[in-house]
Amino acid sequence: MHQRIVKIRRFMDSSYKIISSTIGSKSPIVFSMGELDRKKRAARINEIFLDVKALEVIAASKAWRWSFITLTASPEYHSNPAEGKDSYDSELTANSANQSIAKDWKDIRGYLKERLIKPGESYFGVRVTEVHEDGCPHWHILMFHEPDVFECLYEAVARAYEGRSGAYFEKNKDQIIRVGKEDGDGVAAPSSYIFSYLAFALKYEASEEANYSTPNRYRCALKAMRARQYQFFGVKGGKGKLRALAQVRGKPNVPCNIKKMAETMFVDALLEGGGAESESLRRKKQLDARVRFYQGEADLLSFETEEYTNFYGEGVKRILAIKHTSDSEAVQIGGLCEDISKSEVEVLLASGLHTNA
Repeated sequence: MHQRIVKIRRFMDSSYKIISSTIGSKSPIVFSMGELDRKKRAARINEIFLDVKALEVIAASKAWRWSFITLTASPEYHSNPAEGKDSYDSELTANSANQSIAKDWKDIRGYLKERLIKPGESYFGVRVTEVHEDGCPHWHILMFHEPDVFECLYEAVARAYEGRSGAYFEKNKDQIIRVGKEDGDGVAAPSSYIFSYLAFALKYEASEEANYSTPNRYRCALKAMRARQYQFFGVKGGKGKLRALAQVRGKPNVPCNIKKMAETMFVDALLEGGGAESESLRRKKQLDARVRFYQGEADLLSFETEEYTNFYGEGVKRILAIKHTSDSEAVQIGGLCEDISKSEVEVLLASGLHTNA
């Protein structure tokens, strides 16, 4: 997996794209795929942090509570389990362990659904996959929810641990499901509980070093078992629309309403004056825009899509274009660029034509 990552990065560094609509113009827009990849990786942690903080702000405005849940695989998946020393099954894989945890999470949400507790309406949050030292995965889940949800959530999590030897849930319930504390001096924000795991999981992602560090080992292990490092839930459609907005910002001939939303969502430059105060204001503007987006502005956007099967074997929709309800035209996402060789880029630069890298 590590060698594959290195190979992909080298390929990206040798790849260039030209925006189709600018071909033959006086100012063709060309960019390096490697540089674009580096920018995306560097920005990913900040983008995820903004998403988690936005959910935190929205939950606070609703007077919701929050819970921090840890789901682990049963002893037969662990080569050296804390409980049930003789239960390890060497035929079981890390992938099957992750699938087992995914089933537990599905059952928990199913239990809530049976009691009319629906994602988005009554709860939302984010989960992160980590890897034990024995290579077995486990999940950390931050869930914001209506106050009355906790009792059912507790019951659902307890059911997921039924059948474990030695009254496992009763012995470890304070570590398995932690109740969020009320605001006050010295009380950590809920986002801090999950973000330490997110930051570690994505540390190698933003690095330019091709090494065998622990974060990279974790990333390769998760990729090999086809496990997602993180996933938001209860915010259906929001993440895809954000990615689409990021793709269309700065593109020529973008309809005014979707252009305005994209520019507001991604405040890149420091405000006039610079300094820490300006950076703080920029971050606040980004967070405020993200909160508004999840609270309703996302509903102003719609997709034109097609069906395909992703890396995880899931049937999902590929976004072709995105449209704002107040704009008459959609903005194409796919097929906006064409390949261009490095030698062709050098010719464009040598000719004096303006290019954007």
